[in-house]
Amino acid sequence: NKKTATINEHLDLVFPGDGSNYIEWDCNGFKAANLSGVFEFDKGWIEPEDPSADKLRASLKVNVHDLSNILATIDIPAFHVTKLKDFSFKVKNATVDMSDVANPTGLNVTGDMVEDPGNLLLWRGFYLQQVEVGLPSQMASADGRPKVSVDNFYIDDQGVSGTISAENIVKLGGASASGWPLSIDKVGLTFSKNKLNGGVLGGQLQVAFLGDDPLDYDAAISMRNGDTYYS
Repeated sequence: NKKTATINEHLDLVFPGDGSNYIEWDCNGFKAANLSGVFEFDKGWIEPEDPSADKLRASLKVNVHDLSNILATIDIPAFHVTKLKDFSFKVKNATVDMSDVANPTGLNVTGDMVEDPGNLLLWRGFYLQQVEVGLPSQMASADGRPKVSVDNFYIDDQGVSGTISAENIVKLGGASASGWPLSIDKVGLTFSKNKLNGGVLGGQLQVAFLGDDPLDYDAAISMRNGDTYYS
């Protein structure tokens, strides 16, 4: 029979009852454990981009020699934060951290990420080393929504967090605003605990009735009543 382990209020780890999970013993005691399961995310928290999937799932397959030190590469399908549908996240490289003695290489754990700021090694979650972030579809061109590749996002029991800072993302005409050709020359966004804390967007906009010369624009980005707001 399958077993479900609750990791936190937004995440379960489901183990199938198919014999794929087992522990090996030798004359010295515990030798290794084979763990095979599926992480299931609360759909009121994070949702898959795939409309045919009812919830976001990520498979875990790992053989470990220390149950207190589980760090494993994991594939996480493309997703969006349930209340931030304007931004998509396509994970290219990720590690799940279920270790008491180590954190993933490259992850900067700070005191506000753990219950005990004196022991940063107890952080639990998914470290997303490389992510392709899809920007709001309102900016889409014939080639689709603009995307930017970023590093160092993470998902823990508080939600999705990370910062986007990039330049020269989309050339003029590679994005649009109400049909007007748009460039995205710079973008800075901060996501914290499943919320967009704010950001900036800048570039050029070509308005047909104002002539051929594009106009420079700078916009602040925030959330209002669940929608992305530009000002």
